[in-house]
Amino acid sequence: MPNLIFLSIRRGCWAENIILHAGWFPQLKTLYLGKMKRLERLFIEEGSLVGLEVLLLMSLTSLKEVPKELELIASLKKLNVSMQPPEFKAEWERENWRTKLHHVQDLRV
Repeated sequence: MPNLIFLSIRRGCWAENIILHAGWFPQLKTLYLGKMKRLERLFIEEGSLVGLEVLLLMSLTSLKEVPKELELIASLKKLNVSMQPPEFKAEWERENWRTKLHHVQDLRV
């Protein structure tokens, strides 16, 4: 799907892990992941979201850790994270993700 610019994955996805491989979505601008009760880990390979501008992570109630590769997405302009479990929020604060993502203009957690 080299020309895809918007991708929304929600509710019907029962995966525990999602891996975004390099080269899969070279034109993707917006990624929405929401209401996936079983998603525990999101892996973002370096070079997989080179043009991503907006990332929305909503109600991923089993996602306990911040995807480490977030800081590699230099094009990211907006990150909205809401209704995550306490473990996610604790790691966000402990690892000082707000500072790591200083290049993101609109950051809401």
